Amino acid sequence: MNRSSKKTLLTVRERVILHLLSYQRYQQDSDAPAAITQEGIADAIDIGRNNVSKVVNSLAEESIIEVHTKHVKGYASVKKVYFLTAGGYQKALELKAEIERTPITIIDFDGKVHEDIMGKLSLYLPKRYAFLDLALGVSRGRFDCSAFHEGKVKADRRFVDYTDRKPTVRVFFGRQKELQSLSEFLDSPNARLMAVCGIPGIGKTTLLAKFVQDIRDQRNVFWYRVHEWVNLRILLTPIAEFLSQLGKKGLERYLSRTENPLIGEVSTILDMELRDIPTVFIIDDVHKADRSVQDFLTAMVGVLEGLEHVSIICTSREIPSFYSRSQVFKGLVVELMMEGLDMDSSLRLMRNRELPEADLLDIYRATRGHPLFLELVDSPRSALGKNVRMFIEQEVYSKLDITERRILDIASVFRYPVLVDAFFTIEEEIAKDLGVVQKEMEYKDYLVDYDTIDVLLSKSLMHESVGRMIGMHDLLRDFFYSRLSPRQRITYHKAASRYYLQDTSAPAHVEALYHCLMAKEYSTAIRIAAGNGRDIISKGYGLPFAPLLTSLQSQCDNIDRSEKMELLLLEGDILEVRGEWDRAISRFEEIVRLCEPDHDRRLLAEVNRRIGVIHLRRSEFEKAEDYLVRSLGLAEEVKDPHTLVETYYDLGGVLQSRGRHQDAMAAFKRSMELAQKSLDDIGLGMALYGIGRVYSTTLDHQLAIRYKKEALEVLERTGDVDNIARICIGLGTSLAEVFNFSEAAKYHERAVEMGRTSGNLELQGYALRNAVVVYVEMDELEKAKEYISQATKIFEKLDNPILMADMHLMQGYIYNKKMEWEWAKEEFADALGTIRRMDAPLLLGRWLYEIAQQFIKSGDKDGAKGLLQEALQISTAGAAENLKREVELALASISV
Repeated sequence: MNRSSKKTLLTVRERVILHLLSYQRYQQDSDAPAAITQEGIADAIDIGRNNVSKVVNSLAEESIIEVHTKHVKGYASVKKVYFLTAGGYQKALELKAEIERTPITIIDFDGKVHEDIMGKLSLYLPKRYAFLDLALGVSRGRFDCSAFHEGKVKADRRFVDYTDRKPTVRVFFGRQKELQSLSEFLDSPNARLMAVCGIPGIGKTTLLAKFVQDIRDQRNVFWYRVHEWVNLRILLTPIAEFLSQLGKKGLERYLSRTENPLIGEVSTILDMELRDIPTVFIIDDVHKADRSVQDFLTAMVGVLEGLEHVSIICTSREIPSFYSRSQVFKGLVVELMMEGLDMDSSLRLMRNRELPEADLLDIYRATRGHPLFLELVDSPRSALGKNVRMFIEQEVYSKLDITERRILDIASVFRYPVLVDAFFTIEEEIAKDLGVVQKEMEYKDYLVDYDTIDVLLSKSLMHESVGRMIGMHDLLRDFFYSRLSPRQRITYHKAASRYYLQDTSAPAHVEALYHCLMAKEYSTAIRIAAGNGRDIISKGYGLPFAPLLTSLQSQCDNIDRSEKMELLLLEGDILEVRGEWDRAISRFEEIVRLCEPDHDRRLLAEVNRRIGVIHLRRSEFEKAEDYLVRSLGLAEEVKDPHTLVETYYDLGGVLQSRGRHQDAMAAFKRSMELAQKSLDDIGLGMALYGIGRVYSTTLDHQLAIRYKKEALEVLERTGDVDNIARICIGLGTSLAEVFNFSEAAKYHERAVEMGRTSGNLELQGYALRNAVVVYVEMDELEKAKEYISQATKIFEKLDNPILMADMHLMQGYIYNKKMEWEWAKEEFADALGTIRRMDAPLLLGRWLYEIAQQFIKSGDKDGAKGLLQEALQISTAGAAENLKREVELALASISV
């Protein structure tokens, strides 16, 4: 039977083999990842543990896999783990190659049907997924992109939803004036942002929840509650998912390739994606936002001016600082200051609670219409002369029965709303911890119950979101948590960690880690961090994970050496992504000090490579080469093909930058050979591109074109959009060097389109810039002008003065071609002015020479002479001999 016609693409045996293939590089390590234990394999391939046991035993008998006993990251004792044998590794590579060639039917996000091969499936998705996950998503030869992608997103949000979805409105009184103001704001031709401000408990969130109920049939609504640690990337992730559901994938693709989103790039993407899509963004508790979120909102106020159907409404305890007073005066921003309910609405709310009619006016005067207190108070005397804590203690807490208190105590431990079932799970875990349960609990055995939860919801002591998610108001949470004894806190946090450990998603692991730290369950915390840290970071939850990782290392003194190294590696990963390179290097160097060379050579190789790459990014080529050569020696000893492929490629880049082209070529070719043997398409594609770059530098353009085309063909199988676009730009440049401008334009156009699709503004800008050069050569000057305009806007957003100056240079070339010399001179002057202000003398010298050539072509020899003399002074002072010779020849030619 044809493989693609079966219900599933892979047998259970094949799933196990492909799963183990991803972890073969750890064979030489003293510690193994949890993913290659029987439990880890079962979780990864979605089958029962008993079935895994049978399969691995069968594969071991056939000498396809071998069994090792090793320490597993995050566990105190050794465990059985499984690796492919040498023969099994080859079989796995052959199996992967066969699956990649398998024809399948792909339904893209727009519902269009494509016939393609498995190896190119990544091209149809907004982010990269593991090959095994993709293969498991194929059913009877069909792969539905939307269903697969949305399933993955929902799996990550099953237990934890950091967005804190819109609360359910059970009762609502009054606020007609405020609702009218919200409606008028949305209908306004000028207003784009409204700030709803007021003290805690005044009803800001409830007002917006009610308003959203009334408008959700007319507009798309996004709701997000900000927490103290939320940064730009964390905020953008649910926005990207929201837009993805509307068929706009640009932001999601952009976030899939960058850990540090740039506000300029994000603003441009949202400007394009939100046009003609009626949308309201609700950002709750914006006063908690960190600096990056505040800066993003500042930028968005400007973006919103050009988006007629898009608005932002935010709530805050004080007037936000991310917009200016001038924007309020212009009418772009509207402020709504919330006060207590009016008397009529307050009386109706209290009558709904069936309070004595004689007390209503006095209660209203005592609370001044504060909605939360109106929901909680029973008599006017209880509200007079008391601070918030005293009021809650005497008028709320003292009147609760033991079940109500227990439920609120449990709720106060959670940072975010939880499924209602969590209260019962916590009760079970507390009972187990106390040793009072010997059998499965029945409903009558629980202290908590659904009826009491509903009573607390009706009293506004808790709130409910969509999906039966239960949470508390901050004021009440803080009060009830403060009343827990130290022992209660530890018991409840321990139970909460067990609740989250029922789930395997990254956000659930983050919350489990938080509760373990609060419960001082350090061994479990280490197991979560060391065993799941890489998955947490790769899924985009590095920011909430980072402070917990730091707390774990500071609170726990007895961390095993291997776990300590893993935690340091994770911390280094996060710091490197943040651009905190010195701190990242310090973590990596600490790993080097802890490593035992006889047991940890693969890890040493990886860490040395990581340090070398940081030095490469800093253009510290000598240091980079030292670390990369050291990495190569270690990786050769343990025969780690993955590290060798990456390190030879990185070393090639260093050597090329140092002008050692033959050595660079040798390094790239070695990377290519190793990548071919291990079927590493990304490594192979980049190595081929590296070879092409060296040929470009040595002016062998035909060979450069050949290798860049091979690189493109390989990388197209990976779906790595950014690298595909880079190679298209490089290929277009090489084709232009041999005057094949029409073909060069096709590759630059493809890069432009891919930059737009992925949201990578920098790539899009470079592609536009290189396309301009080609279109100028082809005399398609209007097209070139259009692209200069687009590229200039991008480079302005990226705040890149060199590339903005380059656009003036290109515009000058166009004017010169059109015989509009005076306009050309103005553009050249602007370009040179920017470079002069940058204190970049050698770059200035090269541009002076290039612009002088345009003066010579236009017959302006005097102007050319002045530019060339300035270039001669710069090249002489800067010891730029090649430039100096070119300038001298040019001066000689115009002196004849």
